[in-house]
Amino acid sequence: MQTPSKWPNTIFETIRWKSLTRWREDHCALHTPGELRRRLEQHGFTAQFFDVPVVNDFFRAKVRRHLGWPGALALTIANPDRLPVEWRTNLYVRATKA
Repeated sequence: MQTPSKWPNTIFETIRWKSLTRWREDHCALHTPGELRRRLEQHGFTAQFFDVPVVNDFFRAKVRRHLGWPGALALTIANPDRLPVEWRTNLYVRATKA
């Protein structure tokens, strides 16, 4: 499965919506990798996280549309594909019933 990651998306969506709470209309629940792992384990699943690159033309256009040239510049400096999984924009997980 793929799901947005909590911390990067909380920051991005707060900026995009210009609100601390309105973004929750799009994302009712966001998890850190640890939170997601614990939630899956509570229901009898094991979680295996994968490194999947997300920066492509669509992603770059989205950043430019919502954050303008400063966002595009920031993306060249802080490419999320080079971040630890905890700070990636999306979490990619294989959940297997134990």
